[in-house]
Amino acid sequence: MNLPPAQIQHLPINKLLSLLWNFKNMAALKSLLHTSKALLLLPLLFLCGCGSYHLGNPGLANLSFKTLYIKPVINKTFVPQAQALLSEQLIRFFQQSGIDVTQSEESADATLIVVMDKYFYRIFSSKSTDTTLASSFVVVLQANCSLIDNKSCCPLFENTKIASTFNAEANDSVQRVLYQDMPILTQKLANQIRNLVTGTW
Repeated sequence: MNLPPAQIQHLPINKLLSLLWNFKNMAALKSLLHTSKALLLLPLLFLCGCGSYHLGNPGLANLSFKTLYIKPVINKTFVPQAQALLSEQLIRFFQQSGIDVTQSEESADATLIVVMDKYFYRIFSSKSTDTTLASSFVVVLQANCSLIDNKSCCPLFENTKIASTFNAEANDSVQRVLYQDMPILTQKLANQIRNLVTGTW
């Protein structure tokens, strides 16, 4: 809708707000800002903006569940300690986010299922003196995640792949990363899974 500035100034407030949100008549609206009616619009726009703001995690207000059961992580990789680490970190991260984590699946509104299915590393860069030797490599831990609504038994999301990475130097052996740096890798993964669940979708 293209209206001259003089006509816009006589529109009711609700119509003016609609024009402001659509941004389709910017030239005319600029002239409107020099009128006294603009003073009436400013607090209305402020209230409209604040109406969608929530304290804390912005995704929590949009969640369809209040309580969450986290199934023990299933480990399909050869990393023995990652299962316990990830399970503990998931519970802690969700509790810190304000999610009520319960130990009973029957009393929970939703159930989170996490399956670690891949652990591997890639050569990130090679030594300039010998391209057959790695100067650094990237370790990857991948999980398959599903979130089930316990009331309807329908998935809120299903088989979503999440991966975390860790950059290691050449003097770091794969075994050292496997046993000493694994808590960092699983913590990154737990954080990504938490963000996936509490995000807006």
